[in-house]
Amino acid sequence: MLKTFFPEKIKIGTPIFSGLALNSLGILFVTGTDDNLAYAIDAKTGEEIWSHEMDAAGSVPPIIFNHNNKQYVSFLSTGGQFHNFKKNLLQFIPSQSLNKFKIR
Repeated sequence: MLKTFFPEKIKIGTPIFSGLALNSLGILFVTGTDDNLAYAIDAKTGEEIWSHEMDAAGSVPPIIFNHNNKQYVSFLSTGGQFHNFKKNLLQFIPSQSLNKFKIR
């Protein structure tokens, strides 16, 4: 029997085919997974803070920017070219959308 040192419940994660970005508050933004979600993760604890389902999978790293003393993050979703993206697997023309959220 294989002995393991990991707790019973462990989140292993998933490959990403896009990228990530870290802001000054220690929030890691991730996209490009095959579940069409954009994630915000606490960089210190690894805890998922927030997620948002997009029309298609993220295709570029998240963009963090400031405008009028407010911080925003945006995610471009096109479905990418990865063969396992779920929602656009059978579509000839992938959906495209820009998702923007105010951070603070």
